Amino acid sequence: MDLHCPNCGAPVQFPYTGLSMQVCGSCRTLLRLEGAAIQAVGQCATLPFDVSIFQIGTTLNIALGNGRHARGNLVGRVRWGWDQGSWNEWLLYLPDGTIRWIAEESGMYMVMQGQRARQAQDAACRAMLEHGRSALGHAFMFNDTTYYLSDIKTVRCVSSEGALDEPVSTGYTIQSIDFRNASGGSLTYQMEDDGGYFYEGYYAQLSELDPKNLRGLDGWAKPDFTALADKKQAGGR
Repeated sequence: MDLHCPNCGAPVQFPYTGLSMQVCGSCRTLLRLEGAAIQAVGQCATLPFDVSIFQIGTTLNIALGNGRHARGNLVGRVRWGWDQGSWNEWLLYLPDGTIRWIAEESGMYMVMQGQRARQAQDAACRAMLEHGRSALGHAFMFNDTTYYLSDIKTVRCVSSEGALDEPVSTGYTIQSIDFRNASGGSLTYQMEDDGGYFYEGYYAQLSELDPKNLRGLDGWAKPDFTALADKKQAGGR
């Protein structure tokens, strides 16, 4: 079936099962596929230049728990901004059709899996938002793990690209709470239009993600992670 953007007429594809949102590469209209119909649901500004070494098409190897790993493909991105800066969150599509979000943060990478907040959890986080930064350090239990509130902020979508799991276009604004725990785990709560969501995960170094097909940047040599792994196994430093 041939699909075309209703705004500019350019051909568009929705190749990933479960991902019904796509940013048109020609006119940057955010599109939603419903059955055989495409609807324009927003507009995405031109993404500002940044020095991320990721790009759509980069593959990453992530931990799934219990010693299991899977390699997925980066298929979309949301650029978030707030009053002190901005960062990327990349949508990673796994072979079984599930997704993870990869947030770039000060040279580290946060691998996150989302789930809808239960009513009691949602109410507790909304109360923290009402207290604002005076709630920093508050303990919060999630999935039998104690986290501590580390940041509260209002964030706004700068722009998006590629395939997405929800309609996030330029100007979309949410309230966000970040939690951390003693073992380095991360938890983020986002109060969105249709309710609250949690994104739980872990921090990883770039080498742990074993990236392939990185973006080329002038003056930067792509690291050879295969060579680094071989050197480590041989006892080198």
